Formats: sequence, C-alpha cells, structure tokens
Amino acid sequence: MSEQEEATTDDRMARGTVALEGDREMVAEREFNAPRRRVFDAFHDPALLPRWWGPAGLTTTVERYETRPGGRWRIVQRAPDGTVYAFRGEFREIDAPFRVVSTFEYEGAPGQVLEQTFTFEERGDLTLVRVRVRFPSEAARRAMVASGMESGMREGWARFDELLTPEGER
Repeated sequence: MSEQEEATTDDRMARGTVALEGDREMVAEREFNAPRRRVFDAFHDPALLPRWWGPAGLTTTVERYETRPGGRWRIVQRAPDGTVYAFRGEFREIDAPFRVVSTFEYEGAPGQVLEQTFTFEERGDLTLVRVRVRFPSEAARRAMVASGMESGMREGWARFDELLTPEGER
C-alpha cells in the first residue's frame, strides 16, 4: 500500500477502510451495526476475543486480559501446523465506552512496540470504531504491513461483525 493509497474493503468489510498516514501511522475504520456500549463491551470481553480476534484458521487463547490502565494482556494464536503467534501489550488509558489506548507487540518481533488508540463513535444505530496505530519507525510499519496485519485485521473485524448479529450471540 503506498503512502497516500487507501484500501477500500471487500464485501465482508463494506463499511471499512485502512489508510497509511505520515511515515509511522496507519488508521483503520470500521462501522458495526450495534450501539457503542455493546460494541465496546464485546470488543474488550476476553471470553469473546477467541471468537473474532485475527484469522479464523488460527486457534486463539487469551492468557491475560486486564482491562484497566496499567493492565496487561497476552493473546496466543496457534496455526493448524503448530506455528505459534503470541502478542502482548498494556492498557494505558480506558475511557469506556469512548476510547482505549494500549500497546501491541508481536513477540516474534520483540522491541517493536506499537501504540494503538481505539475510539468508539456513535452514529445512530451504528458504531464507528477507529484505530490509529503508531509504529516505532517507518521500517516497523512496512514490516507489519508486509506480514499481513491488514488482512488479519479485516478478517477479525468481519468475524466481530458476525458476533454482533443475533445469530452470533449464541
């Protein structure tokens, strides 16, 4: 994706965008068909995270998820071939149901800590989730984009959208 290029979404993400800004940021937006409080709560429920976080082909385990300022989180994903992907971070700010600031680190690339700011904006019956990701360097952003971060985010958010449907609540 080039500096000014914005990727519009496929059919599963018809209401979302991902764009690069400056040399160290990426901004993703996605509307969900649910009230803000419901979206915020489901987004941060460790019992629900394995049902939507990342690609469907991976088994997701939430090892730690302390949703409070200073609280830590760790999520481990396992591929069918046994490959393990682990992620961790710390919650820096939580202003429920409006905003969350946290760090994100892929343990396979230690020291490349990203800062993520999630905002949850009511739009009638919809909620716009916007995540601004600040990378430690331009090279770190390039590497993360090349690793498939965008497609994993898109697939996870499509799964999250399904979770919010009446059928998905089961």
